[in-house]
Amino acid sequence: MKDARITQASGPEDQADLAARVSARHVRTISRCISRIENGDPSVQPLLNAMSTRSGNAFVVGITGVPGSGKSTLVPALARAWASKGVPVAILAVDPSSPLTGGAILGDRIRDTALGETNIFFRSLGSRGSKGGLARALFDVIEMLDGAGYGLILIETVGTGQSETSITKLAHTTLLLTAPGLGDEVQAMKSGILEVADMVIVNKADADQTGAAATALTLRQSLAEATRAHGLKEGINTDPDGVQTAWHPPVRKISALSGEGVRELVDLINQHRGFLENSRKLLVWRGQSRIERFDEGMRDALFRVFAERNGDMLDTIRRAVAEGSLSPLRAAEEAARAGIREQNSEVSTGGRHETQNDTRT
Repeated sequence: MKDARITQASGPEDQADLAARVSARHVRTISRCISRIENGDPSVQPLLNAMSTRSGNAFVVGITGVPGSGKSTLVPALARAWASKGVPVAILAVDPSSPLTGGAILGDRIRDTALGETNIFFRSLGSRGSKGGLARALFDVIEMLDGAGYGLILIETVGTGQSETSITKLAHTTLLLTAPGLGDEVQAMKSGILEVADMVIVNKADADQTGAAATALTLRQSLAEATRAHGLKEGINTDPDGVQTAWHPPVRKISALSGEGVRELVDLINQHRGFLENSRKLLVWRGQSRIERFDEGMRDALFRVFAERNGDMLDTIRRAVAEGSLSPLRAAEEAARAGIREQNSEVSTGGRHETQNDTRT
């Protein structure tokens, strides 16, 4: 197979070839495209546009939890469970970023070298310390992998605090992983992840059965308020007519290392997917997710166009903000109004562009 080198200036034929290679799940090509997405390279946009029209079939599972809970052991186990059935699987492991390069510190980690199997793709992404930027990059990467035909996409998060709740905007099923003796039950409640997780899993149950049982009990009690208030049971809940109406997070004990409970966890994830599909929540979720990405893209595009046309004005406004003579929010409002006035002026003058430096409202 010829080398899939990606140039910055690609013509229509190159874009078609690039899309074909990604659709064929050419690993090196996909990896390079992910790097371009991470770096905000605009030349990857035609590919994302093409892949977006083919997306909407993958199921995305987010695995979060504090370091030491065993995410790095569970994720490959889940990947192999689906891959063994012929489902192409992609793993996106969000790692801490280097403060110098912004890249993932752990990279393609040694512990995952065994994932060089058929139907499993693995990639580390740097968290870059930016919740919003990471979410945008991940959304685009997921769209590309979805369009490439990966049926299951697993996202393993850094697991370091409140930003973990953002995984729920990217994953259809969010799995919170903990382990006996970590003492992170309270932290999970504080960060809010316990409230939005679709299932709570106590890992390493084989090493400390008593501790695992105690941890599961604590977490189940924390979730019991909703059970008491609404009469919910763990898993799928139905109304008197048998219509699936709600899902209450189950708490389960497993051992990812020994494999104990992993098959049951796979079944549980499939049950949640079935609930989302049968209740049409998955369809609504996908639509809302795309709308949110459109809103973000719209803001980015408007800013980019404004900056291209009004670079001098933008520099002036930024200096005023830095000096404290103009508040950030007022500056943003005035810049937006200036952009609107410029657009209206172009319409009235027949499309002729004239740079304006006045930022008065």
